[in-house]
Amino acid sequence: MKTKIMVSMLVVLLIGLGICLWSVSAKSAEVGRLKAGIAERDGIIEQKNADLIEYGAKIKDLERQVKDAQSRIKEQDGLIAAGNTKIAELQQGAAKDQTRITERDKKIDEKNTQLMELGKKLDELTVRLNRGEGLRSPTYQEVIDFVAMDVTNKHEYLIPSYQIIDFAANLNNSAEKWGFRAATVYLKFKSYQPWYLVVFQTIDKGMVYISPTTDEVVPEPVIGSSFQLKDWKNSYEVEKIMIVW
Repeated sequence: MKTKIMVSMLVVLLIGLGICLWSVSAKSAEVGRLKAGIAERDGIIEQKNADLIEYGAKIKDLERQVKDAQSRIKEQDGLIAAGNTKIAELQQGAAKDQTRITERDKKIDEKNTQLMELGKKLDELTVRLNRGEGLRSPTYQEVIDFVAMDVTNKHEYLIPSYQIIDFAANLNNSAEKWGFRAATVYLKFKSYQPWYLVVFQTIDKGMVYISPTTDEVVPEPVIGSSFQLKDWKNSYEVEKIMIVW
């Protein structure tokens, strides 16, 4: 009986030992699998770290390239700014040159106008010299009668085609055609535009001044004194007088 009990206990122990051995074997297999998983994970991590290092190097290289590009852009911006400054200076110089050219052309035009006026006056003087011998000094009444017959004052005052100088020249020429010696009188005022009269040296009343636009007999102009026509609202001080026979 005791032997049976001991055998039964031995069997139980063997079964328990087998179970323990099987459990240890299963745990060992699981540990192996875990170690393999850990090793695989470590390999992946190492690969990721290697990739990160490579990416870091690429990023540094890209940052260097960006800095180089920014440096070149800054250099180009400096060149562009210098070019714009140069262009602005050239434009300013061109504007100054254009201003000087405009002023020069204006002066040339003024000189040409003066030359044309001088040529016109020279032609008029030449005509007067050629026919001056046949002219005579009229009487005061002859002047009045001539002015009443002449139609120069009927002409319309047109700027710039027919102005006061044209009135005076036409009245003077008309008087000479009548055989009367006459002269053109240039008046310069301090605060008004230049004006012209026509004067006759009469044999009975001396110098007789006529306004070519109105045919009125006007007082003799005097430098430093006021002068006024009937249709003028104001009088003006005479600064200069020039008589051309």
